[in-house]
Amino acid sequence: MRPEHMNAAGALFGGVILAWIDEAAAIAARKLFHTTNFATVAITGGIYFRRPIFLGDLVSLQSTLVRVGRTSIAFQVDINVFDSKDPAPVCSVQEIVFVRKDAQGTPYPHGLSPLLITHTP
Repeated sequence: MRPEHMNAAGALFGGVILAWIDEAAAIAARKLFHTTNFATVAITGGIYFRRPIFLGDLVSLQSTLVRVGRTSIAFQVDINVFDSKDPAPVCSVQEIVFVRKDAQGTPYPHGLSPLLITHTP
């Protein structure tokens, strides 16, 4: 973490975490949809902050596909701190849902199979 990411209490600002979560899930969705104009976030739910992230912590974000709908896909995103004694993620989003849309903004089927789900957190 860098100083510009910190809040007044000396921990990572929650808005920064949420922006990173959105970006990590969007990258995962883009990989599955194989296009740059792919989808919009429809829902972000179940955000759990388990403990603070501090200046100097090195973090990783993991997006896991958890649901495939007809026009949507959903990911769970976990943030972990390297070398932490606590193996649980410091922050998790239970589900962030992307909906595939055409140029007019209308949802349309993406053609992905639920068999893409290889692991359920």
